[in-house]
Amino acid sequence: MLSSRFFGRLFEFALSMVVSCNWLSPALASEVDAAAAKPLLVDRVWAGTRVGFDAVIAGTKAYVGYYDSERYLTVAEVDLQSGTISKKRIDNRYGGWDSHNYVTLFYDAHGILHVTGNEHATKLVYARTQVPGDFSSLERQTGIVGNAEEKVTYPIFLETKNGSLAFIYRDGGSGNGNYIIDGFDGKKWNRLLSTPLFSNKDGADTVSAYPTYFVRDKDGDFHVAWVWRASPDARTNFDVSYASSPDLVSWFNAKGDRLELPITPTSDVKVESIPQGAGLFNNLRLAFDLKDRPVISYQKYDQHGYSQVYHAALRGRVWTIAPFTNWNYRWNFGGSHSIASEISFSGVLRNGQVLTESVHSSRYGNQVYKFDPETLGVIQVGAPVTTGRSVKLPSFAPYYGSYQLQILASPSGSSTKYKLVWGAMPPGNHDEPRSCNTPGVLPGCEFISELYLVSDPEGH
Repeated sequence: MLSSRFFGRLFEFALSMVVSCNWLSPALASEVDAAAAKPLLVDRVWAGTRVGFDAVIAGTKAYVGYYDSERYLTVAEVDLQSGTISKKRIDNRYGGWDSHNYVTLFYDAHGILHVTGNEHATKLVYARTQVPGDFSSLERQTGIVGNAEEKVTYPIFLETKNGSLAFIYRDGGSGNGNYIIDGFDGKKWNRLLSTPLFSNKDGADTVSAYPTYFVRDKDGDFHVAWVWRASPDARTNFDVSYASSPDLVSWFNAKGDRLELPITPTSDVKVESIPQGAGLFNNLRLAFDLKDRPVISYQKYDQHGYSQVYHAALRGRVWTIAPFTNWNYRWNFGGSHSIASEISFSGVLRNGQVLTESVHSSRYGNQVYKFDPETLGVIQVGAPVTTGRSVKLPSFAPYYGSYQLQILASPSGSSTKYKLVWGAMPPGNHDEPRSCNTPGVLPGCEFISELYLVSDPEGH
């Protein structure tokens, strides 16, 4: 399984999200821009494996969630004007090796900071500030709703179009998991759906869904695509499916028909019927074309047994499906635990009136595809082009990879953008402990690196 925040990202560990932000006066914005001059060392962090950290911005503060050098789940409050950092450990310690156990934060419309992390089919870990806007009041809670919280994986926070907060996670394990949705009213959590969204049952057999991000269109409606999996082995992925919802409560298929919940593999949601063992990986992406129509990107084997990346584009109520790569290459994957991906892709990207998609494979390297905006036929294939001024990033010991989280939103009124940058051992150890005598690492398995908040006043 890909195991970064919400199941993996493209090329490097570049986890992108839109963060909450409050309006700043021009004077405060200028102070923030002036303070954003060089990388700010947030803390020393655990670097034994690649695992996702997170950050959000609220007003002139950034909140950063990570595992510190002693592997405690920690949140730092960074004053973007002065650079002052306050830290709070949450009463929870990371085991150190499982790259599924990412950290995720959300700062809601009530001024409450929410934190979760360190979950892979384990008991829910959740903390929130008890007083709006008061970081010192951050405390771990015993739970959210109180049931179906013993085997949590892939937690995410989502903001609905009315500004309320939802929490989605898998309850269960790979090949046997329900998806649960809770809602927060500013004071307490309630189960938003009385039944799971995705079921863990396929008749008499067990399954679990592996969804994309829950992405919102221009009207604020949610769209999601997913594959089903029949066991922990990634080779048992099957079928590409799709649904949408205006509020995370009522769900509809591509034809506009309301769906009965929970959604199962026999529900009328199928985009393409793909059997197990056909090269379908759980790294699919969902995005929108220039007319705001869903486009799903996914990989499977073609008729010759080669791996190809496909587009399923919704035209009216029908999915138009075709490969856009033309490779003579097959990625044979399988097994459980984290898998180092040989193929990754961004989903379609809208650049003005142009549609592109960035693709990486171990055979062909990095490629950028340009498409006809209506047919999605390939117009051009080229190498990535870097534009604009590149911000110098901190470097790390050669045995550590450099991982990044791009914070897309900046304090309103400020042109400054931010990244989290940290060093860690690369993926590929299948969530197993690493040797304590890894060359260059501190004695005694002290896999320690630095976590920086890197600013770009130019907004590149």
